[in-house]
Amino acid sequence: MGEFLKPILTIGEMREFEALASLSFNLREDLIIENVGLEAALLLEKLVHSPNAKFVILSGKGNNGADGVALARQLFIRGHQVEILYLFPEQEFSSELLRVASMARAYGVASRTITSKEQLRERAQSAIIVDAICGTGFKAPFTPFLREMVLTANEVAQLIIAMDIPSGVEGNSGYVAEVAINADYTFAIGAGKPAYFFSKGVLCKGKVLYLYAGFPHCSSRMEVVTHRKLCLQHFFKKYPRSERAHKNSFGHALVVGGSLGFTGALALAARAAYSVGAGLTTAVSEEDAYEEFLLRAPAEVMCGKHSSISAVANNYQAILVGPGLVGDKSEALLCKLLGKEIAYEHPLLLDAGALTPKLLPRLKERTAPTILTPHIGEWVRLLGISKSEFEADRLGVMKKFLEDFKTQELIVILKDSCTTILNTKNSKIIFHDYPNSALAKGGSGDVLAGVLLGLCSVAVMGKAEISEVVLAATALHSLAAKVASQKLSSHGVMASDLIDALTTVIRKISN
Repeated sequence: MGEFLKPILTIGEMREFEALASLSFNLREDLIIENVGLEAALLLEKLVHSPNAKFVILSGKGNNGADGVALARQLFIRGHQVEILYLFPEQEFSSELLRVASMARAYGVASRTITSKEQLRERAQSAIIVDAICGTGFKAPFTPFLREMVLTANEVAQLIIAMDIPSGVEGNSGYVAEVAINADYTFAIGAGKPAYFFSKGVLCKGKVLYLYAGFPHCSSRMEVVTHRKLCLQHFFKKYPRSERAHKNSFGHALVVGGSLGFTGALALAARAAYSVGAGLTTAVSEEDAYEEFLLRAPAEVMCGKHSSISAVANNYQAILVGPGLVGDKSEALLCKLLGKEIAYEHPLLLDAGALTPKLLPRLKERTAPTILTPHIGEWVRLLGISKSEFEADRLGVMKKFLEDFKTQELIVILKDSCTTILNTKNSKIIFHDYPNSALAKGGSGDVLAGVLLGLCSVAVMGKAEISEVVLAATALHSLAAKVASQKLSSHGVMASDLIDALTTVIRKISN
């Protein structure tokens, strides 16, 4: 699956990877820096088409600065207008920065050391600025001078490219103490960094593009989806839909939810499950909401009440509990599904009203696949921590969760502008960073839950990996949001429009 997933390494892991590459492949620091300079120059030429563009490299005193200066030399060789602005005196340069600075001078690249924001404003007004100030080694806070440099760069630049990570962003947490470079693009060197997906790092990084820099392939416990369409193509190619199949070939999906006044969520989830290929879909509401639900249910969906499912639960290939459930009314049913009374043996999806504080201890006894789809508020409530505690150490909290549930087959889809997938079976964290405000509306989560349900139902019959189902479902859901918002605008998209868009995406991907 490497064609649509890229590795993410913590700052410590990246240092270990660099040391391993040096020891095993003789990939020295100077070679990495030269590779970065060349790759970055070629990438910049694809991004910037103006022959009159002016490039200004802001260099710190370490090897991030060396990356920027190597880039400056490559741009100069290719005939571009480029100037290096050093923010520190030469006696403070790292050995690699001294080396590439000497080469740049020999080639005739313009450079100077600046000491004020006025000088930066004069030299970089409307320029394309390359941020090579701090890199992953940044430690807050900035000196007053560097703070001025960052603020001025943000103000005057036409475009900003950050080398590896925007200066001012802490590499693992994404934390910004005061100010940071607001990049339009970040060139990730060797692998992505956790800061791209956490805290204010999400907002500062712009679009991330990857430089291989000569590094060998690495496996990582963290990855990012870099190509949604390839992700879906991989899934549908690996698990094709036979034209000679019948409805039972694609499983029977069950949605349990629908409190009085909230049956719309149940209807959305059921319709979404049906739209992505479930052979049969049944939806059951609470007793007092049944008449209301009948008015909203799609004609293709079989309808029932909660009381009807206990004896036949294991006849369903996947069950979703939660859409439109309010209060603690899921407690009794979950006790049966997770306990010995039913001991449900297929994928169980828990969303919304099923995500109660008592849930996690009960999952310790379950061995079949379970998928949770909380938003941030539901997630911290499940864990029994505050939102501020989670935001202070997202990565640490996630890793602890994976360790605590490592004996279960449990997947969490943590819904946010950057969705995070936690898989306890392989201890992986996968980021799905495709923000779209069309999804910032009630009902969009119910559609995602329904997509997961429908694909899980099909997957059980086709013996597909549930981890692959989750990747495909999140990709399909976010692509549907893209299609719907292009047609209707992100303001006007309703959750039901996402379902219409699902079939459009599937048709295009399948073709």
